[in-house]
Amino acid sequence: MSIPFLPVRLSLSRADGSSIPLGGWDEWEIWFRPRCSFCKMCYNFEDDALRTRVSPELCSDLFRSANNGCYKCQILKIVIESLCAGDPNKTMFMFTVNIERNKEDKLRSFPELRVWDIGGQYMNDIDLYRIVDGPCPWKFLEVKLNVPEGTASSASFSWVQEQMKRCLSGHPQCSIGWESPILPTRVLDVRLNLASNNNTVRVVETNGSRGNYLALSHCWGNPELMPTKLTAHTLKDYQDSIPYDSLPPTFQDAVTFTRMMNIQYLWIDSLCIIQCDREKDSPEDEELSRRDWIRESDAMCSVFENSYLTLAAASSPGCTSGLFSSTKTTEIRGTNVDGPYQIYARKQPNHKAEGFPLFKRGWVMQESLLAPRTLLFGDSELIWLCRGHKACQCSTSVIGGLDQSSEWYMKLPKVDQLNDESVRHAVMKSWYRLITNYSTTSLTHETDKLAAVDGIVQYMRRLRSGEYRAGLWSDSLPLDLLWSTFQASRQPWRTARRNLSQKTPWSSDKLLFPTWSWASIRGQVSWPIEDLTENCPEEEILVDLIEERPTDAQDHSLICPAYELNLYGVVVPSSLGALPQGHMRGRGVYYPDWDNQLSDLGSKTKIACLRVLKSYNEYYSLVLHCVDEDKSVYERIGLLFYRDNLHCSNTDIDDREWKRESEIKGLPPWWEVCKGWEPNKVTVTLV
Repeated sequence: MSIPFLPVRLSLSRADGSSIPLGGWDEWEIWFRPRCSFCKMCYNFEDDALRTRVSPELCSDLFRSANNGCYKCQILKIVIESLCAGDPNKTMFMFTVNIERNKEDKLRSFPELRVWDIGGQYMNDIDLYRIVDGPCPWKFLEVKLNVPEGTASSASFSWVQEQMKRCLSGHPQCSIGWESPILPTRVLDVRLNLASNNNTVRVVETNGSRGNYLALSHCWGNPELMPTKLTAHTLKDYQDSIPYDSLPPTFQDAVTFTRMMNIQYLWIDSLCIIQCDREKDSPEDEELSRRDWIRESDAMCSVFENSYLTLAAASSPGCTSGLFSSTKTTEIRGTNVDGPYQIYARKQPNHKAEGFPLFKRGWVMQESLLAPRTLLFGDSELIWLCRGHKACQCSTSVIGGLDQSSEWYMKLPKVDQLNDESVRHAVMKSWYRLITNYSTTSLTHETDKLAAVDGIVQYMRRLRSGEYRAGLWSDSLPLDLLWSTFQASRQPWRTARRNLSQKTPWSSDKLLFPTWSWASIRGQVSWPIEDLTENCPEEEILVDLIEERPTDAQDHSLICPAYELNLYGVVVPSSLGALPQGHMRGRGVYYPDWDNQLSDLGSKTKIACLRVLKSYNEYYSLVLHCVDEDKSVYERIGLLFYRDNLHCSNTDIDDREWKRESEIKGLPPWWEVCKGWEPNKVTVTLV
């Protein structure tokens, strides 16, 4: 008995319900066999089969299968043709079902459709999904939400208002403690002048007045493409008016959105902080911009902490890219043997902060952490972040199931929450992870390395009993000193002063930042000690800080430089070539502070290994290079680590004896010159 052919109607529709002609397909009847042979292109949309798929196929083969009557291949063909450009003979696709565990350790299956050229570069990740009330027999497709056509649409604005209403009414942890905060030193007044019919904004000196304001977090891009910025020469004119049309697109969109929110004031760094103008500035102008920058950077914590809402131009690489974006959604309706179906496709929205240009910018770390509410303008949708809730427009789950523990999306707690000891401890512990992430970002000016986290420092001062020193804290100094370069990332190197004008409050004549600070390294750093921050007994700390600060020193990270650090501890002499070169080889691990160090300095270079910490069976030392023997002045050049593991001294199962490696071989010579060696403590100065 032959299997009958059955008709199926296929049509492509826009999200508003109107049809899109596809060569008459919306009128044609497509015939297929309900129990056809297994299709190696679409895998018959069978969940179990798609989970086993391991190899991609050419799009031209998929299109051929679609033209031969496989209606599921026709669905994929419609999706790829409507969302991707490229020659199908030179384009690959991969359609699979993946499985992962979510935060609750539950299995989650989801489809993945990727399209790329033969050269191997991904062109598009496509989000294939169903909606909650739409008919669909393929349950492996996740239930998601259709997003509005653009982030500037009325539907998107209504979504923002809904999130804001929810936050204001239900999140006491997001409130700033009073109805209207003190405004920053300067803000933009964005009210339209209806009387003159001029579309302008103006810079306002607030003089301590109160009001709600929005703040913009954005990438500058090429500074030469920023047509408007506040300088000593434009200050007076900008206080009168700035034509809306003279603003770069990102600023224009921020002004438009602020007006939509019915908020009078907007803060933008380059228009509210006096910038230098190297071509026009006199020495007096340079001094004015320098002093203004110091004052305003000191206020950065309060600027974002007190903002009503921070607008984050997440997908814009520069000020000319704009804030808003649009998205295309393809809707496919049809009927198969099981009845009607309705599925949707769009380019995969980006939910990962690391995928946004904005989060590659160093300054954005503190701007995101400190703001009680942030609205991310992505490449296809909006993402809402506040202390009580995280949401995106495309998903019914929180940010599409993205792990909320990401430091990029976290918010520092409201100040009054810091009275809780567990909250205080968690925030203090997060410092290491935050700086690790921050070290992967980039800055236009190397001199901003510490200034760009000064807002976080101001916040952390409320929790710390010690003094802040160039990225480290005196009340946890031994642990803070144990940073290491992450060798798997881009090659690390040490930042040096290129000219006399390139200076920071922590600079010496030679270096921008002291070598004992993680800020001296251009590249990713991390701390191998997170478990030690929970509880580190004093007897495990083997180095002491010698305080020699002037009594009249002000407690300010930008005004009180201190590139010298006086430490008291045991120093073990050695040579650079004697250290364990390469990870996990030899007696311990050596993390050099920059790449190709051995060839730069030579294997016979004398070094000093300063003992810092011994915790249970783990040993940590700083590796120092002497730059002034008479005054015992050293530069840090790396970190040493050794774990004293257990070893079995006998292979006989019945007569096994476990001993520490140090009991068999002794401790590494960079920790103990020889067995029974009696060390003496000395004072060393690190620069």
